Amino acid sequence: MKIKELQERYGLKTRQSIYDWIKAAKITLPKDDRGHAYATPEQIEVLDQLVEHLKQGGTLGSFTPVSSPEIYTTADSQIDTSEPSTVYQIVDTVNSTEDSPMVMLERLVGVIVSNIQPRSPLWFHDELEKAAKQGWILSSSEVEALIGIKPKGEIFHRGGWEFVRAGKIGNQGAWKVNKLEL
Repeated sequence: MKIKELQERYGLKTRQSIYDWIKAAKITLPKDDRGHAYATPEQIEVLDQLVEHLKQGGTLGSFTPVSSPEIYTTADSQIDTSEPSTVYQIVDTVNSTEDSPMVMLERLVGVIVSNIQPRSPLWFHDELEKAAKQGWILSSSEVEALIGIKPKGEIFHRGGWEFVRAGKIGNQGAWKVNKLEL
């Protein structure tokens, strides 16, 4: 279908509008013997998808073409149908290769689930203990991730821990962690 016919089909007044649509659809029009651009049936299908996208309130910039599924009508290899066992072997092979990604995914999920251990409600104490022993300086966001609240002031106490302001890390406060002896 030529550019002029595309303009008529989609009710567009200018050739530039068609070119904008073609760019948004991410397609390249082939040219005929005389050098005139035309759209193939597959490209027209993509442009029809664009029309639907625009009708639903979308924009040219937000359009993503959806490719239609390909249907294969020829076999990749010949199957000897005279021997039934050959047919069954090939069917079993095809089924096992199609199922293998799903089976592998199920196994992987099973392994992950079996290795997930629920976090102890006291896990943050272990992390703070490590930070205190090693003399690590934590940022305000790191402290907040551990204790659930951002420390304020020069010295901040929370749950048996003391956080002493130690300058800055980037645009955040830096905190030295000390364990309080109760």
